[in-house]
Amino acid sequence: MFARDVIQEIAAAAEALGVEAAALLAVAEVESGGAAFALGGGRRDDDKIGFAREVSDHVVFFRDGIIAEEGPQSILRQPKSQPLTAFLGSVRS
Repeated sequence: MFARDVIQEIAAAAEALGVEAAALLAVAEVESGGAAFALGGGRRDDDKIGFAREVSDHVVFFRDGIIAEEGPQSILRQPKSQPLTAFLGSVRS
C-alpha cells in the first residue's frame, strides 16, 4: 500500500479531477504493483501505453506522487512535460 502522504496526493488529484478517490487509488495500486502487467496478459510497457491511448479520454501522469502532466489521451503521443517525455522514451526503447 501507499504511504499516507501519497494517498493524500492521489485523493487531492481525484478531487481536482472530479473522480472518486478510491478509483484513482485502485488504478495507482495496480500500476505500481505490476498487477496490470499480469492481468494484461504480459503486455510490454509500450503495449500498455497504446492500450491507454485507446481506452482513455483523460490521462494523469504522476511523478513522485505529484501530477507531472494531465490532459487528453493525446499527451501520450505529444507530451508537454519533460518527465512524461522521459518516461515515454524509456518504455519505447
